[in-house]
Amino acid sequence: MALLSMGLMGLLIIWNLFVSVQNAKSAGRIWSETKETDKKMHRYCKAVFVMSVAGFTMVYFLVVTVLFLLIGPTLLKIPKETMTEIISIASDLEYVLLVLSMIPSGFMMWFRSASNFWQNKNLRTGLNAGYNTFAMAHNTISAARNMPSALSRLAAVFFGGKGKKKSDTAVVGAAIILVVLAVCGGYFTAHAIMKKADREYDAFAQNGFTPNMAPQPAGYAPVMQQQPAASNWSQPQQQPQQSQTMNRAHVDPWDQKKQ
Repeated sequence: MALLSMGLMGLLIIWNLFVSVQNAKSAGRIWSETKETDKKMHRYCKAVFVMSVAGFTMVYFLVVTVLFLLIGPTLLKIPKETMTEIISIASDLEYVLLVLSMIPSGFMMWFRSASNFWQNKNLRTGLNAGYNTFAMAHNTISAARNMPSALSRLAAVFFGGKGKKKSDTAVVGAAIILVVLAVCGGYFTAHAIMKKADREYDAFAQNGFTPNMAPQPAGYAPVMQQQPAASNWSQPQQQPQQSQTMNRAHVDPWDQKKQ
């Protein structure tokens, strides 16, 4: 069972990386052109780019957390209880940031896919719109269920609560550092891929450019779950709270080469 869970997690990571790369490339292909010719479409490109950053951030957060679990008790001599608290706070912070970035961006991409299907009814646009509709509903319901509890835990951490003291400054600082490292990794990775695609597309700009050549949302990729405090500090994937799985929008690269 544990082997199956690890296998599924590996597949999710691979799929998440693939979708994030495609999102960054799709946004980059028309980034400069829409910036100059179509501000509305450029805002849509930004939403696609935000989705790419969010996807890479999830992967980087997993990597950073695993590294922290490896070096924390040995090199840094951090007690197990403190490790558990740091990872719990960092997981809540990451989850809140993902919800605040992915829900608005995902809504824009869902609306675009539904509009494309309404204007051009075929199998591909239908699958895009259907998958995005399911994912948008899943994300919204998941956020409605889990966001309040994540915010309440963070409020107790930063401001204290009934019978609870504020967390130690060093603990909170360590959690913030983990999240910042993951976000920076996600942003710079997505930005590098987006800029590369932007340069490559500009090299063929003489073939013609249409401002309406926007990235086409095709679906959502499942991503890692939030990692609240676990009873066993060495197993951060175990979740006593509700599962908090988010889905991330995917862009169809076939729509990028309309002539």
